[in-house]
Amino acid sequence: MFSTGTNYTRADFRRARLLGLYGMDNANYSFANFAGLRLNPVGATDSKFVGADLSGGLQGKFKRFERTDFSRANLAHADFSFADLVSARFDSASLRGANLTEPNLTGASFRNADLRGATIRANFAQIDLRGANFTGAKILMPGTSWVGARFGHTTCPDGHVTDTGC
Repeated sequence: MFSTGTNYTRADFRRARLLGLYGMDNANYSFANFAGLRLNPVGATDSKFVGADLSGGLQGKFKRFERTDFSRANLAHADFSFADLVSARFDSASLRGANLTEPNLTGASFRNADLRGATIRANFAQIDLRGANFTGAKILMPGTSWVGARFGHTTCPDGHVTDTGC
């Protein structure tokens, strides 16, 4: 169904019936609607989902999103467990209730992201968390590291705002 390098801006996939999604690489899905659509497995490297609605749709264990831009996307309840998110951008994205259990976040950015209620076991070393909101997030230990993360008006899981770390 998908073709590498294609423009699917503002497409509505809510009623589509899709089983594994491959060939989503290097494509533009900005402002597309995938709400509630179960995408499993899925891979979309070098793609744009800016402002897209993927709420409740990303499930399963194989997810590959290297260099993918999810800025301002609705990713509520998405499952990014064990996902490859190298250099992915989640700036101003909603990740409420998302699962971030052991993803590869090398070079990723979560600036101003909404991670309220998310389940997290991740290494945030060198990750931009300025303005991110982790209120009520379930931080799984051991396995979560904030060492080297960039903080600035970041809201920690207990609700306090910090410029130095959670």
